[in-house]
This record gives sequence, structure tokens and C-alpha cells, in this order.
Amino acid sequence: MPVSTLDVLLHVLGGGTISDEQKNELYRETLMLTLARTAYADRNVAEAEIAKAQEIYCAHTGETLGVADFKHAARSELFESMPLARNVSRAASVLDIESRRDIANALVELVEADENISPNEIEFFNTVVKALNVTYADVAGLIARS
Repeated sequence: MPVSTLDVLLHVLGGGTISDEQKNELYRETLMLTLARTAYADRNVAEAEIAKAQEIYCAHTGETLGVADFKHAARSELFESMPLARNVSRAASVLDIESRRDIANALVELVEADENISPNEIEFFNTVVKALNVTYADVAGLIARS
């Protein structure tokens, strides 16, 4: 099933439980959704930003998605009833910490790809990272080792 259908995420948002196998699909759907919404959060969306989101998604998953997939996710009806932060927060409650860190790091890559980072983008980033329930150390890549 294509990740752009967001079926697993929709199931989780509806209160459903998922199998361990479906958690990888939830990770991919949440990553795509977050990258798409981040790319479209900027008022001056350029094709280069969408291309960068596609590149980051592929680097993190090994899968290629088209522009139409990102546009669908960015304009999804999910946002008519529930804001992105709430969607991400629900997904984060099911995802493991490694998946949540990876999504946060992918978000950093996308925000930093544009040399001009606006206050709105920073606020958006902070909102999503909070919804992912990751710490500053997680985003900075500081992981305890012994």
C-alpha cells in the first residue's frame, strides 16, 4: 500500500492499535507527512524545497516518492479536523525513540536546506519536535553511551 494513503496513521489517529510490522509504515507515513507539511509551511514554497523533502525521505527510508505524494500529504484532510502537532503527537506515542529522533533529524535537514530560516519556520520546527516528544539532546544527537 502506498505511504501516501496514510492508512496506518489514520488508523492510529482513530484510536486503533497496530502491529510491530505496521510501526515501520507509521514511521514512513509520519516522516512523509512531517516533511511535506514543513516544505509547505514556508510561504514561498519552491520546487527545490519539495525536491529536498523527497531527497531526505529517500535518504531516511530508501524509498522514492513523487511530488504528488508530498502535495497530497501537505493538503491532507487530516488538517481540517486536527492540526499537524496533534497528528504527530499521536503517532509519536506509538513510535520508538529512534524513529522519533530520525523524524526530528530529517526535519532539521529540511529546515536547514533553506539558507533563509524564518521565525515561523523555527516556531513550526519547535512545535513538531515537541509533538515528537524528543529532547534537545535527542535533536542534537547526544545519546548516552557507556
